[in-house]
Amino acid sequence: MKEEEKWEIVHLYKSKTLSLRAIAKRTKHTLHTIQHIISNYRNTGLVSPPSHIGRPSVINKDILTSLDRLLTKHDTATSHQLASMLQKKTGKRVSPRTIRRVRRGPLQRHPVHTIITKSLGEAEKQRRVSFAQKLLTMNLHCVLWSDEKQWQLDSTGQVHWIKKGAQILAREVKVTNASVMVWGCVWYSGKSELCVTEKNIDAEYYTNILADYLLPCMHDSSRYKFQHDNAPAHKAKKTKKWLAEFDVPVLEDWPSNSPDLNPIEHVWSWMTTYVQKEAPIDKRSLEKAILAAWDEIPQSVIRSYIGHLNDVCRQIIEAKGDHA
Repeated sequence: MKEEEKWEIVHLYKSKTLSLRAIAKRTKHTLHTIQHIISNYRNTGLVSPPSHIGRPSVINKDILTSLDRLLTKHDTATSHQLASMLQKKTGKRVSPRTIRRVRRGPLQRHPVHTIITKSLGEAEKQRRVSFAQKLLTMNLHCVLWSDEKQWQLDSTGQVHWIKKGAQILAREVKVTNASVMVWGCVWYSGKSELCVTEKNIDAEYYTNILADYLLPCMHDSSRYKFQHDNAPAHKAKKTKKWLAEFDVPVLEDWPSNSPDLNPIEHVWSWMTTYVQKEAPIDKRSLEKAILAAWDEIPQSVIRSYIGHLNDVCRQIIEAKGDHA
């Protein structure tokens, strides 16, 4: 097993959201293997027993600290650039290969793409500040957070770290433009069934979804509020009338361009990672992977996303309405 895979197991263990058996199932390794890796980590801080063959490693606590600071300041630097900067800073020569290893391992860094966000006007920023202040006064455990999400088959490829010159891995699929759209709702103590939509969502179709998937979740309409964003079907007169007829209290004044205020966005991200590992090849297997991800996400993870929202609100207020 590669070092990167072992460190991924350690990261799952440290997140305290999965049991060892669940980690074994998720990573497709035996429980004995998972226990062995965790035992090594607990005893030595490493994922593999230290080897005393060959020259001693140049990596020590001070080098790790210096490299961590460089990565924080220069998070787009390549391993070769980091090796040069580290040598200038510490006088120690560390190979780019070693930097790549510790960057993924002990320093727990992983590659991500820049998130593209829409620039906000001053009025939008003020609405976001007002809404964040409002959320801080509420019991967020009594909000049902909802959204739609679309997965494209051609965006479910995994990130692979390969050697220079090695062939880029490919996965054959039956079609490349298959997609699956879903609607879901989560709250602190549960989640709805996941609705796989079969057509474009207009007001009539949306109210049918709410009737079939939201109403069974509305335990106590005097305590719970329903959140949805400003999509046209959500704000249509027909939808508003339906919500009023069924006494569904709505979290009003949702600010536009504010996915960072909706914890379900993190749920979709968690599910995306799961779907990528399942490597679907057609629309049917893509849908199956999405439904499995919805079933597998631990409620403790959903709680952590909702619990983090207070911090997000404070960050938005501090940033005067800009993206946190």
